[in-house]
Order: sequence, then structure tokens, then C-alpha cells
Amino acid sequence: MTIHPMKDKFFEEHKPDMSLDPQYGIIQKHIVEVCDSAILKEIGDKTEARVNSNQSGIRSVDCWRLPVDSFVGNIIKKHTLNFNSVFNYKISNIGDIQYLEYKKGDYYNWHSDISDGIASTRKISISWLLNDDFTGGELVFQHGGDEFIARAGIGADEPNMVGFTSFYTHKVNPIKSGVRKCIVAWVHGESWR
Repeated sequence: MTIHPMKDKFFEEHKPDMSLDPQYGIIQKHIVEVCDSAILKEIGDKTEARVNSNQSGIRSVDCWRLPVDSFVGNIIKKHTLNFNSVFNYKISNIGDIQYLEYKKGDYYNWHSDISDGIASTRKISISWLLNDDFTGGELVFQHGGDEFIARAGIGADEPNMVGFTSFYTHKVNPIKSGVRKCIVAWVHGESWR
């Protein structure tokens, strides 16, 4: 059974060049947009950060679901086009946007963003770091048997947004001090084949 995510007019108007091969990977970039955590909490819906019941203990984090049709969604859309100019995937929509706060001891163990159902159509995962006044909390990827820590910071030369192919295994290390604040989003497209 093929799952077809709902199509967003924005992505219909910005189709990738299908004459180019798709590229899988991780892209880090610096973006200048800023988001205030109080505003994100105000526009978002606090929700339990659930995972499949067979993955008990995979994460500890506070989560707010943000409207896809919001100023945050518009920022994510713009940067999705930049990421997809490299990835060149058939993408349809942003399926979910979440604001996350990792407090001391919070973490997200090794996982992939692709699962069953609608999560099987995730193509691009996005992690946007909003602050850097914490320790621990590194975003770590596995690739080819090696671990890769995404550089992250808020300074002008530091990448604060990462876009990556959703099937890459990754984690967030436990927070040692402070609160790690980030926005995550998943861009969907036709089922992988």
C-alpha cells in the first residue's frame, strides 16, 4: 500500500529537478531568524512526547506541537527548499512541527525518524537550535559505523539548523546543565521506493 501525504500548494509550486539524482545526507546551515520560546509555547499545544510503546525510555523531553500554517511553518518551508535543492526529493508537505525543551537529564536515544504509517513518508528531518546556553545535548548521527556530532551554536559562523535524510540514525545526548531549546519538523513526500 502506498501512502500519499496531503500536498501543499507551496511545494507544488517549487518542485525539484527530477533530472537530477537524489542525494542523501546531512546539511548544516546558519539561519538568522529567531523565535521566542514564550511565543512558541503560546501558539503551540503542549503534548506528551510519545513514542511507540515498544520503545519505552527512548526519550525525555517537553514538547509543544506548532501549527504548520504559522510564521514558524513559513520559515521551515523556506529552508526546506534550500535543503531540497541538494537532496532533490519529491516532497509534498510539512507533516509536523514541534518545539522541544530538553532540561537537565533529558535526552533522545538512538532512533530514525521513519516509522510505519504516515511516518513512512518522511523525507527530510529538520532540527533548528534556538539557544546555546546549555551543556550536553549534542545532536549525534551514525553514518557508516562512525558517529558524527553536528556542530551547533547561535553565533554568526555557527550552524543552527540541520536538515537530514529522515532515515539517518541520530540521538540527542543528555543535557548536563541549562535547557536546550529547538524546533524540529518533518517534510513528507511520496512513499520511499
